[in-house]
Amino acid sequence: MLGVQIADEMHNYKTAEALLSSLAPDYPDQTELRYQPALIKFHSHNFEESRRILEQLVEDGHATEQVDRLLASCFEAQNQPRQAINALQNAIQLDPGDEASYLDLVGILLAEKRISEATDVAQRMAKAFQESPRVFVSKGSVDLRAGSFTDAASSFSHATQLDPTNAEAIMGVARAQAGAGMVRQAKTTLESAIQHLPQKAPFELALGQVLLKEAETGDKRAQLKAEELFRSAIAHDRNLADAHYELGELALRRGGLAEALAHLRTAARVSPSSAKAHFGLARAYRRLGREQEAAKEMGLFVTLKE
Repeated sequence: MLGVQIADEMHNYKTAEALLSSLAPDYPDQTELRYQPALIKFHSHNFEESRRILEQLVEDGHATEQVDRLLASCFEAQNQPRQAINALQNAIQLDPGDEASYLDLVGILLAEKRISEATDVAQRMAKAFQESPRVFVSKGSVDLRAGSFTDAASSFSHATQLDPTNAEAIMGVARAQAGAGMVRQAKTTLESAIQHLPQKAPFELALGQVLLKEAETGDKRAQLKAEELFRSAIAHDRNLADAHYELGELALRRGGLAEALAHLRTAARVSPSSAKAHFGLARAYRRLGREQEAAKEMGLFVTLKE
């Protein structure tokens, strides 16, 4: 069985299945013996077959938290969010002490824009796992989506107390502060992160975006500083799509079409599902008189928005 798991982790699915078939039918853990084929099928993207195996396990009375969580992942991969939510709720009933099921459930509820339900689950989760930074980052994300910026700041701040180096939690604090209109505090949070954390790029991007909003009031120094931060972010992470997008938009405004095109192309390549990157590209191509390419990018923009 250990060989099966190692082969699966190495993406050698044929070997994993061959090793499984060599196990005796009277293997002591029958649930594990039947669960492993489903896991291998899932990892090899055979979601339908994996789902069938798992549903048979449940029907035969072998439901476990692990089985239901994988079943939820199959449903999610097959774009069946309602069934995925039901499976995760079953997983939580079977093992209320496993935070992973709560986290997965909150993630799906947010993706489905079921904010009220996500809020209820997040509150239950926070009471059950008061020492988990991941739980409070998740709760903070729900609070942000609900527009509860004070609650979000509190959730993310608690996560940073539990794990002072948690970059996602620190970013959440800054976003909650900015959302609540506490722009100066948000800037201070981001500046401190840039100084003290090794992953500077996302914080440089976020601070630049805050400064861009200030620049809308006519503060040219804020725009210059924002552009400097975007360039620094790219220097730290060349594949930071949003930084390329912001630089492309700034170049478009001042008529630097070649520079704009280069940055927007990179943004669309790195993040092909970014509607705004394709919209920016359409504008750049149109200004260059390349109407066919502009139309193609506009079509992608419309499709992604829909």
